[in-house]
Amino acid sequence: MPILFNRKYLLHALLNAPMLFVPFLSVANEKALYDVVPKGASYVRFINVSENMMTLKFLNKKFELQPNCEFSNYVMVTKNKHKVIVNGKKYNFIIEPNKSFSVVINEDKYFDGIVEVIHDAFVTQRNKAVLSVYNFDPHETVSLKIESNGQVIFNSIKSMQHHQIEVNPVKLSFLLELNRKNVLLENVKLVSENNSNIVICQSNEGYKVSNSRVMTKF
Repeated sequence: MPILFNRKYLLHALLNAPMLFVPFLSVANEKALYDVVPKGASYVRFINVSENMMTLKFLNKKFELQPNCEFSNYVMVTKNKHKVIVNGKKYNFIIEPNKSFSVVINEDKYFDGIVEVIHDAFVTQRNKAVLSVYNFDPHETVSLKIESNGQVIFNSIKSMQHHQIEVNPVKLSFLLELNRKNVLLENVKLVSENNSNIVICQSNEGYKVSNSRVMTKF
């Protein structure tokens, strides 16, 4: 159940559990996806920032993304030039080898297509974790700080920007400041070899917390 918030936001605190919404990747083979990486390979995932469900076809596979900043799982690829078909429309994009990327897609009356291709951080040391904040709200600037002592982790992340940092594994509660109000994110567990993502998106549904795992180092 979403935890309602009195502003039009959807907040995904994407932590460290198996990825969701990818029917062509099973839990059984996910470990192999992350541990065996061919030379020059990259990872790609998709983010739906529209208010409508998307049906995507990528590498001859079909999957669906819920509205308001839903993430797909990462897919490992070995080429740099790709196309994705979204609700029957084809979009092309280019990525670099040996990196991970989020392809941000929107489909509404104001904009159709790929908004941005983001170079994601990934864990470079097995005893580290990565904390990432993505702000896809078109109007708001957000900040993140530790709840217990007020230490600022990320300050004034503008619309359509993201900040990332590699940290020691720990469990913390954070305060996310948006629209001059603080949203408490309790007991966020930053796990070694995982990337925890906090994602802000405009919505009519308040905000909710869901989980996903991000790959380790190449």
